[in-house]
Amino acid sequence: QQVQRSEWRENGPLLLCSLIGLPASMVALYALGQFLGPLEQSFGWSRTEASIGLSIALVISFLMMPVIGRLVDRHNARWLILPGFVLTGVSLAAFSLATQSLGLWIALWCLHALGATLIGPAVWLAVIAAAFDKQVACHSQDVAGFQWSDAPS
Repeated sequence: QQVQRSEWRENGPLLLCSLIGLPASMVALYALGQFLGPLEQSFGWSRTEASIGLSIALVISFLMMPVIGRLVDRHNARWLILPGFVLTGVSLAAFSLATQSLGLWIALWCLHALGATLIGPAVWLAVIAAAFDKQVACHSQDVAGFQWSDAPS
């Protein structure tokens, strides 16, 4: 009992960071639905053109996840998370630079896919698994972080 308390005391902030960090990779995915109509009107795009970047980003993330998982196994996940947050923040800000260029729109989503994959669930679950002995409760708390990303939607 005492060991569990000290474990939570030592690693609780890490779990809190994962609850905040895990949904960060999902923000753009959920936000796109709110912007589809204005994107179509402003740029004259079809619904397909407005959402093609998201589709490509999901494929990129899917293909990169094994590579990112391997990097997490070989190196400290911190070296992925910190640049991942910076890249994700920059990519979210870069969406404001979108023009009628569909190529730029796709490139912005590819940039976001790279950043979001670096702070995705594979990385956070590896961090939590390394920090806690009693992993079941922590994994459920960590995965619950995905639900935080649904709240704004």
